[in-house]
Amino acid sequence: MFIAIGVASVLLAGLLAHSAVQKITGHQRQVAGMRAIGFPVERIRWLAMLELAAAAGLLVGLGWRPAALAALVGLTGYFVGALVFLLRARLTAFAAWFPAAAFLAFTLVLLAGYPAGSR
Repeated sequence: MFIAIGVASVLLAGLLAHSAVQKITGHQRQVAGMRAIGFPVERIRWLAMLELAAAAGLLVGLGWRPAALAALVGLTGYFVGALVFLLRARLTAFAAWFPAAAFLAFTLVLLAGYPAGSR
């Protein structure tokens, strides 16, 4: 089970890092998405920093579980917030909801898979 959690953690960290790099470099799709939901474009880098911090927490969490759990709890709030922004913007298209919903589901499954106890 630990191997599956480790692989999933590394995969999620990689996806978060990719998303953060797109935000930092001002990728057109990221900027357009933020404008569509009414998120201040000048604050996109703050989101990128949160994603990078979560990715780092997941990787550190491979050896120290509290870091991964903190990252996963933080990511849960992050992606719930993303869904709230989509709801406020009244975006109902599947393409608009899918990334945030998929990341949230991935985060929650990974969080549920962490065994109890400390390591």
